[in-house]
Amino acid sequence: MTLHLIRGCLTKQIYRADVWNNNSAALLRSAKNGSLEGVRRSIEAGADITTGDTTESIVFSDINGEVEGLFLNTWYPLELSDQVTALHWAAYLGHNNVVSLLLEHGADVNHRVRVEFIDDAIERHSDHEEDLESYPVKFSCDVLTDNLEHSLICLEGIPKEVARWTLEHGANPLYFAIEGGNWDTVKLLIDAGADFVTHTGGGIHALHQAVSNCNPHLAELLLEHEPVAANTNTILDTRRATALHHLNYERDGNVSKNCDIIKQLVKNGFQVNNTYGFDALPIEEAILNRSYKVVSQFIRSGSLIPGELSFRFYRHISPPSPEIQKALKEAGRSGLADIWHHSAPVIITTSPAMIRTYRHFYKLVYQAREIPEPMNSYEPGQWEAFWIGRPVHIKRKELGRLIEMRY
Repeated sequence: MTLHLIRGCLTKQIYRADVWNNNSAALLRSAKNGSLEGVRRSIEAGADITTGDTTESIVFSDINGEVEGLFLNTWYPLELSDQVTALHWAAYLGHNNVVSLLLEHGADVNHRVRVEFIDDAIERHSDHEEDLESYPVKFSCDVLTDNLEHSLICLEGIPKEVARWTLEHGANPLYFAIEGGNWDTVKLLIDAGADFVTHTGGGIHALHQAVSNCNPHLAELLLEHEPVAANTNTILDTRRATALHHLNYERDGNVSKNCDIIKQLVKNGFQVNNTYGFDALPIEEAILNRSYKVVSQFIRSGSLIPGELSFRFYRHISPPSPEIQKALKEAGRSGLADIWHHSAPVIITTSPAMIRTYRHFYKLVYQAREIPEPMNSYEPGQWEAFWIGRPVHIKRKELGRLIEMRY
């Protein structure tokens, strides 16, 4: 037997042993490294392509010992089996050849997994967030964070950790590809049939992510698809927030991109005066963040100004913004006489927001398409009583089982 044949036989045996004894770690590592040959050999050896990842680890470096049970400079394996598979890793890292191979071998283009709210978990279990700053897996995005925080406030009568764990579920590979930022991977997954609703727990759409990531090119790519372009006004997350409610104001360099995104969506029929669940306009965040160019673009696009912010709107523009003044004059010449939007009081909008969130949560828990009678007419107090009478318990593996808790 030649050396080449011996090596081939040994390689096959190694991959088979990995499948039997090591939870197909070679498949996961190969997918992360972009090794097409490694992925192919793992599949040929019988690897389950739906296997969740158990190959990540962390060396904990909590000098102050703030997290109970974790000790300085200790290596810990992470349990991420419900959070990421080979396909999700390949999509996130932009390994298109690996994505294609996995899909060819039957991987589900809409395989949905849990995305842990990492920053929140770290904050709740450490007095100093830097203690766990080396945690290697952070897939949560701002849109998911906004929706989780909103839902946790609305879902009374349900243990917060149960609600959080339930709402974290639902991310498909397209969610990961968008967060990874590889356009070719996004195109590949869409062409393969990926659902544009990228996270069911948060009701997140690919367009929400594109706008939040301040990516006008990705927004343009998505708008080339009829299911997106024809529904820009009805693409709503669990807060009933539109795509433009998620514009990113964190960096000054985002201003021109935000303006481009507004123009793109308005050109495709988006109505800038669509409000979300608490009756807030998209322009409101631009005003509060003093992003005057974006405010001007909203006004030019026909946006009203929140009446409650009228005092703040004028007082905070110091010195007065010539661009906003010009935009207001243009709006006046175009016939927009009343530029103020008077939103409904919070006391009125809170109850409907809670009802929507309870209904969404019920559908997630019971995998239901509709709410049965008489529950479809429940008020918040009735929903709260319903869940109190049906306590839910989970064994939650927080931070990859670094911290394991039962609720």
